[in-house]
Amino acid sequence: MNLGSFDVGQYFECWSERVATPSFMHDADLRLLWMNVAGERLLTGGKVLTRQGNAMAWVGLEENRGYSRFIAGVEVAGTWAYRPRSTHARVVRVNRLEPENLPVAFAIVIFDVERADDGNSWADLGATFGLTPAEAEVTRRVVEGFGVVRVAIALGISPETVRTHLKRVYSKLGVKSRDEMFAMVAPYRAQ
Repeated sequence: MNLGSFDVGQYFECWSERVATPSFMHDADLRLLWMNVAGERLLTGGKVLTRQGNAMAWVGLEENRGYSRFIAGVEVAGTWAYRPRSTHARVVRVNRLEPENLPVAFAIVIFDVERADDGNSWADLGATFGLTPAEAEVTRRVVEGFGVVRVAIALGISPETVRTHLKRVYSKLGVKSRDEMFAMVAPYRAQ
């Protein structure tokens, strides 16, 4: 997209200062490439993430290893539930980035899911939001990182049917984007 003579970097900087959801970019070795202000606060708090030199690390060796194994398997996008014993759960949305002529990196957004302690699970998703079983299954697969075509193949339906289910899900959840949908259903993913 060409924005003419505008400095897009200034827009990005303004946005990254105001977004309350912790967001990061890191390479395959968890070396930090970028973080927003909310991410910096989470990192310096030391309850969820810590800094080891130029790299981020999850608090807890097991969680750090689990996350590293998880990102090694991410092809396009995925979600990872982080449930330490000392704080409430978080769900991490990961997108794999592969710019031309650059090493692979990952963009992550960390959603706080306090409601996960309520015992919510994927099985509750349909009943809670009035979704049909098909809509709940499409939602689950999309939140787990599957694209429309891949969901269609897995469920044996057409991509257009998947899109129709998603439109209905957006309407029932009162959201306008996949990110909003993800934030709404994240507590159910953490169980």
